[in-house]
Amino acid sequence: MANNGKIMTLCQRRHAVAAACIGNCLEWFDFGIYGYFAIVIGKLFFPAENGAISTLVSFSVFAGGFIMRPLGSLVIGGYSDRHGRKNAILLTIACMGLGSGMIAFVPTYASIGIAAPILITIARLLQGFSSGGEIGAATTLLVESADERHRGFFVSLQFITQALSTMISIGFGAILFSLLNDEQIYSWGWRIPFIFSLLIIPVGLYIRANINESLAEDEKYTAGYHPVREIIGKYPRNFIAAIGMVIPAATMNYMLLNYIPTYMQIVSNLNSGLIYTMTMVAPLFQIAAYFSGGILYDRIVRWNFLKTPKIFPIICYCIAISLIMLMILNINHPTFFFMILAIAPFFTSIGTPINITLIAASFPSCIRTTVIAVSYSISVTIFGGTTPMVVSALMEISNNNPLSSMIWLLPTVFLGLLSYWFFSERGDKKIY
Repeated sequence: MANNGKIMTLCQRRHAVAAACIGNCLEWFDFGIYGYFAIVIGKLFFPAENGAISTLVSFSVFAGGFIMRPLGSLVIGGYSDRHGRKNAILLTIACMGLGSGMIAFVPTYASIGIAAPILITIARLLQGFSSGGEIGAATTLLVESADERHRGFFVSLQFITQALSTMISIGFGAILFSLLNDEQIYSWGWRIPFIFSLLIIPVGLYIRANINESLAEDEKYTAGYHPVREIIGKYPRNFIAAIGMVIPAATMNYMLLNYIPTYMQIVSNLNSGLIYTMTMVAPLFQIAAYFSGGILYDRIVRWNFLKTPKIFPIICYCIAISLIMLMILNINHPTFFFMILAIAPFFTSIGTPINITLIAASFPSCIRTTVIAVSYSISVTIFGGTTPMVVSALMEISNNNPLSSMIWLLPTVFLGLLSYWFFSERGDKKIY
C-alpha cells in the first residue's frame, strides 16, 4: 500500500494480515466461549431455585460484556487513530487475557459467596472493553494493508477468523460435553477452554509486537480532541446509518449461534454433545459467506455490475429472516431444524464484509478505526449481545413459544434495512 511514496512489501503485508487474523481469532474465542457454557456458569455463580432464572441471569452477564464494548470502541478506537493500530491491538489482547484469566480461576459461589458473581461480572466487562476496540483496530489494519482490488477480501479475513473462533468454541463444548459427565463438567471441565485461551495468547502478543503499520506517522490523527468529535460534526448521518447497517447480522447471528444451542438443551431431549456438534456446521457456512462477501465486494466495485453494493446485503437479510422463521416453526423436527440452522448463517453473514468495507471506504483514515469500532460495537451491544437475554425472556413469558422470538428479530431487521437508504457511499472509493 502506498505510504509517503513507499510500498508495503509482500512479507510486511502477510505479517500484518497474520497478526490481525491470529490475534482476532484469540480475542473472539475468549469473548464467545462464555455463551456456550452459560447454563453451567449460571448454576455455579448465579444459583437460584429456578434453573431458568439462573440461565437468564447468566445470559444477562453475557450481555453485560457487550455493554462495555461501546466504551472500549471509543477509548481504543480513538487511541488507534491517534497512536497507531499496533499499540491499540496490543492493548486489546492484554485486556482480554486478564478477563479470561479471572474467569478461568475465580472460585464458585459455593466457595466465596457473593464475591464470585461480582468477579465474573468484572471479568466480562473487561472482555467487553477489549472486544469493543478489537473490531476497529484489526479491521482497519487489514483494510489499510490491502490494495484496492482486494480490499473486500482482506476485510473478510476479520470475520472469517471470528467464525473460526466460534467453531473452536463450539468444538470445546461438543468435546467436553461428550467426554465428561455432569459432575466433571461442573467441577472443573468448564474451566478448560478459558485456561486454553491463556496458553495461546502469548502467540498473538508475539506476532502483533512485530508488525509494521501501513500508515506513516504524519498520516495519523494528531488533533488534540477525540475523533468522535469530528465524526459527529462532519459525518452524523453516515455514522448513524453505519450503526444500523450492522444490526440485522448482529441479531440473527447471535440468535442462531449463541442462543439456539442453549435453547435446544432446555426444550429437547437431544444430548448436549450432539447439539454442539450439529451447531459446529453453521460457522462453516459463515466462513463461506464471509469469503464470498469479500470477493463479491471486490467484483461489484471493480466491474460495476450493481449500481451499489448495498443491494446485495439487503436481499440476503430478507432471505435469512425467512429461513429463521421457517426454522423455528420446525423446532420439533431436529433434522430439518439443524439443516436450516446450518444454512441460515450463510445469508446472515454474507453482507458483513460488504458493510464494513463500505464503511471503511467512506470515512478518512484519521477517524476510520473509531467509526468502525463504535458503529459495530453499538449495534452488537444493543441488538446482538442482548438477543440471547431478550429471546430467553420472551420464551419464558410465552411458555417456550418459538415464534415469540420474532417479536424481537423482525423489527431489528427492518431497522437495519432502513439504514441502507440513509447511508451515502463515498464516490471515489479511495481508502486514503
